[in-house]
Amino acid sequence: MNTVTKSRSAPRGVERKTKKKVTVKVTNRLRHVANHQNKIFEPQFADLDEFYKDEDSRSCLNQKILDFDKAIELNPDDALSYVNRGTLKLLSGVPKEAILDFTKVIELYPLYADAYNNRIAAETNLDNTCGTIPDANDAVEPSLIYSMAFYNRASAKVELGQDEEAILDYTKRIELEPQHSMAYCKRGWCKVKLSDLSGAMSDFNRAIELSPENVTAYVNRGLLKLHLKNPIGALPDFDRAVELTPQDERVYSCRGMAKAHSRDYIGSILDFTKMIELKPDNAEAYYQRGSIKGHNNDLSGAVLDFDKAIEINPRDYQVFNDRGRVKAVLGDLNGALLDFNMALIINPRCEQAIANQRRALSLLSETNQN
Repeated sequence: MNTVTKSRSAPRGVERKTKKKVTVKVTNRLRHVANHQNKIFEPQFADLDEFYKDEDSRSCLNQKILDFDKAIELNPDDALSYVNRGTLKLLSGVPKEAILDFTKVIELYPLYADAYNNRIAAETNLDNTCGTIPDANDAVEPSLIYSMAFYNRASAKVELGQDEEAILDYTKRIELEPQHSMAYCKRGWCKVKLSDLSGAMSDFNRAIELSPENVTAYVNRGLLKLHLKNPIGALPDFDRAVELTPQDERVYSCRGMAKAHSRDYIGSILDFTKMIELKPDNAEAYYQRGSIKGHNNDLSGAVLDFDKAIEINPRDYQVFNDRGRVKAVLGDLNGALLDFNMALIINPRCEQAIANQRRALSLLSETNQN
């Protein structure tokens, strides 16, 4: 076995999220914002904070929305009611309707940056990434103090692959809020993708200085050290990530890879075992553990893990190819050939499987001749 464990894509930062959502900004009081007629808009928000905390009241979201419907009916230019109704609609899972309310607020008061930010939140929940950038553009110019707009716009640009432009927006957020740890962290990962590894390391270091409990920064710095072929240096970062989030299976995967590349195969196997305990249906965890067992000469154990990985995900040609290689070493050439054939059915262009198939056929031919 020539490889210890495989990361089958470029290193990716582990960010603690499932689907990207931007926090809706709700405050008890709107800031002084002058509209295009130089009037001052400073109404009081309804007391929504207590409402959100009360579990019984949360079941009354629809009634609260109806109350704001009535308020808007009585005063169609009541921006505060649109803000509150839009927020409630977003919480109720109807972002399209929330967008309409936040858009109305922007029409009434074009310089109210929080309305842009809340609309960005609603658009993001719709996965309307392309729609978020114009809103952020509008929000940024009237009021630079709203640094969240730069942060939101940067995140949207990252999704579109515009990493250089995203770095500029993260930098602006940092200029406005120098203590914002995640802005450094996200900017650092953009720099990794642009091969500015020194700049990335500096950003991750600064993110950790500002927030010693920033798991993403530890993981990203550890992954960068792995990329720089410093697995021993990466281990303390992954240890800290495990300490901070012991129930997150992904941090065990990162540490498991670092241990494998440090030749601590037993420790690596233990980490991937823990990953499997936390997420038993993770095919990748079985694949990685099987790869490490193979390198540690536990070939039968490797086959069992590959079996499980294929059971969970029968479309992964790489697992078939690697299981075939192990079977060939064990002398099961027929089983190996079947695996190589299956890998090529899934991916006819897999060069490794093509080469392994030819080798297995040659060995079978030699065996039959003898």
